[in-house]
Formats: sequence, C-alpha cells, structure tokens
Amino acid sequence: MTVTKIRTDVSAVKQLLASDKEFLKPVIRAAVQEMLEAEMAETLGAEKGERTATAPATTRAR
Repeated sequence: MTVTKIRTDVSAVKQLLASDKEFLKPVIRAAVQEMLEAEMAETLGAEKGERTATAPATTRAR
C-alpha cells in the first residue's frame, strides 16, 4: 500500500481562514447534519425515506 504524506504550510492555512470568515460554517453544518441523520436512523431503525415494518405507537394513524 502506498502512503502519501502531506505537509501543510501553516501560513497558507492561516491565510485561507483569514480570507474567508465563513469557511468552516458549511463544513460543520454538513457534519452535524450527517451525525443527526445517522442518530435518527439508528433510533428509528430505518434510513431517511424508509419505513419500518411497524411504526411506533406515537406515529400510527388512528
């Protein structure tokens, strides 16, 4: 297996972050969204858009 080492120039990263104050906002938003969707899928036992065999009592039609 080939291992690639990447060395980041700290000044270049600082310059990038200084030039765009909102740089991390969409990255953090996407990460939190993925985490929340994974938690919901685990809790409900179904992925987004899927139905389970039996719905929880609180969501059944009456």
